[in-house]
Amino acid sequence: MASPPPPPLHQPNTPTNPHHHLLTHLKSPKTPTQLKTLHAHLIKTSLSHNDLFLGQLLLCCNISNAAAYARRVFDSIPTPTHNPNPNPFFYNAMIKCYSQNAHHKEAIHLYSLMRARSVDCDSFTFPVVPAPRGLSGGAA
Repeated sequence: MASPPPPPLHQPNTPTNPHHHLLTHLKSPKTPTQLKTLHAHLIKTSLSHNDLFLGQLLLCCNISNAAAYARRVFDSIPTPTHNPNPNPFFYNAMIKCYSQNAHHKEAIHLYSLMRARSVDCDSFTFPVVPAPRGLSGGAA
């Protein structure tokens, strides 16, 4: 008789994930106090070392118009010693946050920093970098 198939290795956003409720909370805008509480919970539960949760926290900061707090989170992202820079996803999320919250100079500066640190751009990087005025096709 054949044995049943093994359970899926990772289902990050399903009710079977013990942290599903937290991922759900990170999908909607929050007040500054709520963001700090969620971030503290990530730290307390050691999820602050999990790329999925950190990325969702950055995206939550974006939809909450909290670019300054997002940058604090971004700057605190732990990096392994063999890779001294956050992965492109974090840069992309932070650049998107700046761009969508009208912090265009900061977005371009972070993109420049990303390139200076030799972090590889990917297909998500360029759509979030704001175009200089006059080059975007709109009125200058």
